[in-house]
Amino acid sequence: MAVAKGSVEVTFVRDLRSLGAMADEWDQLARNALEPNILYEPKPLMLALEHLARDGQWEVAVVRLHGKLIGLFPLQRFTVCAHSSRFILQMLRHQMIFNHTPLLDRDDARSAIRGLLESCAQRHGPGLIVCPRIQLAGHIPSILRQDIEAIGGRFDDTVQYERPLFVPAANSNEYLERTISRQRRRRIAKQWDKLSDLGTLSYDWLNNNDDIEGWIDRFIKLESSGWKGKTGSAIECRPSRQEYFRRLITFLHDNQRVVFGQLTQNRQPIAMAVILRHIHGDSGIYYMTAYDERYRPFSPGIILDVELIKYLHDMRDQLHWIDSCSSPGPKNVLMELWSERTTAGRVMLELPGIKGRVATVMHSLVTALAQGNKTHFVQKAKRPFVISMNTANGAGRSPLLRAR
Repeated sequence: MAVAKGSVEVTFVRDLRSLGAMADEWDQLARNALEPNILYEPKPLMLALEHLARDGQWEVAVVRLHGKLIGLFPLQRFTVCAHSSRFILQMLRHQMIFNHTPLLDRDDARSAIRGLLESCAQRHGPGLIVCPRIQLAGHIPSILRQDIEAIGGRFDDTVQYERPLFVPAANSNEYLERTISRQRRRRIAKQWDKLSDLGTLSYDWLNNNDDIEGWIDRFIKLESSGWKGKTGSAIECRPSRQEYFRRLITFLHDNQRVVFGQLTQNRQPIAMAVILRHIHGDSGIYYMTAYDERYRPFSPGIILDVELIKYLHDMRDQLHWIDSCSSPGPKNVLMELWSERTTAGRVMLELPGIKGRVATVMHSLVTALAQGNKTHFVQKAKRPFVISMNTANGAGRSPLLRAR
């Protein structure tokens, strides 16, 4: 389906073959993107749509200006009841896809966003578009705010949190001394000594000649040995996740875009970490980590993360920054190990009209119920329904829900 306005054309693509036909220009868009997102680049996204997304629940909004590809928005239906999918679209998300920043041409980002919003407002489509997790410190959120408000819609970024960002210093010693207290460094050294008493320890880093399948197998096995395996959220628990992970890491390794490290004891991995590099190679994301929970008292994951800091400093001429892409929560170890911070969070774009209001109410209700919050409907004279959520931390309701 195509929606055109002036020289901007928006097409909603729902089949892999059509997406595959535009791989070259899509690749060029990723290289010229205002903000990078490796998980929405051509090969990674095609793999995700093939193995992770539900059939019939996704579509990719392709935006062109004078025929040139300037924007790509992978979308999925927010389905929680019979009618919700008619009202709400969100950027493609999954347990293994946790960066939801659209690919926008750096020179025409505003045209791409405006084209998508105006086409959604015109078609029999959503009332609400949700970006579950993006960097709020970047350029894209400010453009989203300006453009949604320009067409009479509303912008919400009240769900925010800080997450760690790695930016190398002049050398790793300077970085570690500045970031980790002397007491903490001593404790980590003692944990290394205790681990080494149990067996020979060593660090290994994937190189271009290594057997990538062996590394992938070891990571999947290590991850499934812990709590993720017990709860069914490990990669090994679902064949579709395994296939996606194997093909993604293999593809990126073939293009020299994977940093894969492990801490071994007697040649058996007890901690592993994976970093993926964006298409330019000078930045990336901390994609996954796993450790052997039998050694939890010795913190093998933290020991590997400290060594990873040293390894990344050796690559500082090639890798300028790494986004942790971590979720909000109190147990984020990288908050103690990485010195820089970026602000991330959820962006909601409410399109003008009653459908937008209904979609916002529906989304907030479902979110509140999912979080175990007590939700109250309040009917006031001459005002639409609003939802007041009594959250555990006392946070107030979204500004999108305030009566107009």
